[in-house]
Amino acid sequence: MGLRYWPAKGGHAVNGVKAIPVQYRSMVQRAIDDVLRITEPYADLARYMRANPGRTRLGAPWDSMPDDARIALRDVGRIVRVPTALRDDIDPNDMKHDVRLAMNTVGVPLHRIRDPSTRKVRYSEEYVLKGDLVSVYAARSDHDMNVLSDSIGTLCLEDSLFVVPKQFFTTRYEYSVCPLDVTCVSYQAIKNMLSKSKKNKENIFDKYGIKDSKGNPLSANTHQFRHLMDTMMAQGGLSEMERAYHAGRAKITQNSSYNHVPGRVLAKQVLEKLNKSQVIGPNSDQLRRINDPISREDFAKAVFGGTAHYTELGMCIHDWSASPCEHHGEHVHCQDHLICKGKPEHRAEAERQLEANRWLVEMARKERAIDTYGADDWLEHHERTCARLEKVISIHRSNMIPDGFLVQLTMDGEVVLTEEMEATFAAA
Repeated sequence: MGLRYWPAKGGHAVNGVKAIPVQYRSMVQRAIDDVLRITEPYADLARYMRANPGRTRLGAPWDSMPDDARIALRDVGRIVRVPTALRDDIDPNDMKHDVRLAMNTVGVPLHRIRDPSTRKVRYSEEYVLKGDLVSVYAARSDHDMNVLSDSIGTLCLEDSLFVVPKQFFTTRYEYSVCPLDVTCVSYQAIKNMLSKSKKNKENIFDKYGIKDSKGNPLSANTHQFRHLMDTMMAQGGLSEMERAYHAGRAKITQNSSYNHVPGRVLAKQVLEKLNKSQVIGPNSDQLRRINDPISREDFAKAVFGGTAHYTELGMCIHDWSASPCEHHGEHVHCQDHLICKGKPEHRAEAERQLEANRWLVEMARKERAIDTYGADDWLEHHERTCARLEKVISIHRSNMIPDGFLVQLTMDGEVVLTEEMEATFAAA
């Protein structure tokens, strides 16, 4: 199963298909079935309008009547689905006002019957001609549109998945969802439905009275769903390569912009790896030396179970809510930092930083050669940084440590494997 698309970031430019992960296929199939169930009547209308230029369907009994048939305002309101015309408890004058407004907005002419004896207009006898209603809404419709740009190809509207009436995504009560004209769902329509703006003061959540758990109004933007899906894939354990493939990205490094796994969720994942002996480092060694089960669990939660977040080099388990970072975000020197073995974007960043720091080492050596004040300290710092970055890269290159393990360096920048781990890795 795949999603046909035209990539914006250069990914999958050859076949233009974004693969759907196996885990999502039942959900996607259900969504497609729901969309087709909702949109098929409008796709069928688009098909009819292409085959019958200048015509649209009003529904029974109006379709069988001639074009000069008169349609009263209440019936007009029900055909185009003006909200007040669909209710019997509304004042007739209010209903007629709303229908007049709807007809004036789209340009359907209104007619009134004159009393033959007084020549006065009977406003209670207002009507529209069926032919006017049909021709105006047929002209408004996008049934002849090419859904694709001309440079890509041709796709008729009725063959598109998302065919809806023009006012399908309206949120304001006084605007009707008229079923007489059709169009293709646009990005702007979905954006307006989900979010609020000066022009669009309420969204789809407001229309249906949906609020969050605390009773606050909801709002969203379209890109949040892409971030949500990527976060779900990350939480589900998909590799960086799989996530980039399913998201249609040209480079796996673009994944980092979509990482929004909550801190406590990441911390939980660390604890799970710890319980599976998939964490290597001083803290995990200290944990194994604790014999008391309760004390061991408390220590694990205190060190690894508070919060965590991804960094450019791995994962930080320092709780920023308790104290600021002692290393000012310089993760390579921090003992609260875990290396996620096998993550290619982390390895690529370590290699980039190593190249930059090697250049800084050369600059510091030149400054030391001319006795620049403080050059010795800078040289020592950059050499130490290079050594730790080389160790990080060696961990990623290691054939002994399996991918997915979390590795914590010692203060000296070393990786200490227990005899039990060495035996397990050797056996594997």
